[in-house]
Amino acid sequence: MFVSSFYHHHGVKYAYISPGSRNSPLTYAFAKSKITCYSHVDERSSAFFALGLAKSTRSPVVIISTSGTAPANFYPAVIEASLSRVPIMILTADRPEELIGTGANQTINQQNLYGNHVRYFKDVGLPEDCVDSLEGMLHQSFQHVMGIKLQLPPGPVHLNFPFSEPIIEENNIKNINFSNFSFKSFSNNVPIQSTIPTLPESAKPLIVVGPMEGSFYQEEIIRLGEKIQAPIFADPLSQIRYGYNHSHLLALYNHFLKIIDIKPDLIIRFGRKPTSKYLCQLLDSYKMKTYLIDDWNKFNDDCPNFIQSSIKIFCQNQIKMIDWEGKLEWKEYLLSIEKKIDLIIQSESYSEASIARVCHKSLQDGDQFIIGNSMPIRDVDMFTS
Repeated sequence: MFVSSFYHHHGVKYAYISPGSRNSPLTYAFAKSKITCYSHVDERSSAFFALGLAKSTRSPVVIISTSGTAPANFYPAVIEASLSRVPIMILTADRPEELIGTGANQTINQQNLYGNHVRYFKDVGLPEDCVDSLEGMLHQSFQHVMGIKLQLPPGPVHLNFPFSEPIIEENNIKNINFSNFSFKSFSNNVPIQSTIPTLPESAKPLIVVGPMEGSFYQEEIIRLGEKIQAPIFADPLSQIRYGYNHSHLLALYNHFLKIIDIKPDLIIRFGRKPTSKYLCQLLDSYKMKTYLIDDWNKFNDDCPNFIQSSIKIFCQNQIKMIDWEGKLEWKEYLLSIEKKIDLIIQSESYSEASIARVCHKSLQDGDQFIIGNSMPIRDVDMFTS
């Protein structure tokens, strides 16, 4: 019961549980808690439901499975959560050590099942053996899942819970004393570089905003673009392309980057690598002139120039310190191309382009737009602004 109480105390609201026998103690504990629980027969579906909910709420979600091949079905969503920096807490039931590898499919070795795709793994141990260490494990897992005071960004963590038979025995539960456990809170202090360098002077600066979560930085990025006369290439998952009607924001760059080398002399990057293949090629071509700014230490990225800072603080610092601006004709040139492409797209009859635009324009405040992989997300990238 302490596990579910701990997570509820720290703001966890949802758990997705797949059925099984070995995970009965976890199911019982969460069902009795104040956390809202959902049942999913299929582990793969359960994990992706949790992934979507964690993305939309920007808060950690728990997924629970029985032992054996069941938690292996979480793997695709775990990888997605890791790369997308989504906080998912995986709680897997397991058999005790003496029953591992004894022939049945459900006796597989679950140690480090997800490899380096989780921020933290710990085998909790049998309930009667782990009482003294359980609280520390939970604190460690929560710090890693949220990226608190650590170098890695938020992402999935995995706690493995072995249980002996009988799986649930009331006498055993009563004999475990949780009264000495505390519920200390965390302060989410993201590591920030002590000194933020001022960006070099540029005649043709460009800001690229890739996929990101949250709504804490958009105004500062736009103000920085205004300060240095930099166009802002905004990915559809950047949280800045939509809802911000500003002349510096460009969305249709995927079309003209195919045929024009725009030759920026400074690129300021926020967020992960963009959806656009051609924009990624531009970043590769001008890698040495690109600066990546991120809250956490560089993660899954090959940009050589990295500045660790919160985006808001970085932008405020540059706005204050920079005493130059890019050439106005550079920004106006790219904006003029964007307008011409927009007119051409709007004039097209029924096509992939029009489908993407109609879907986007039909959205109301509070709606959720789920976009598939491969061409659907690329259609949204190419044809919506």
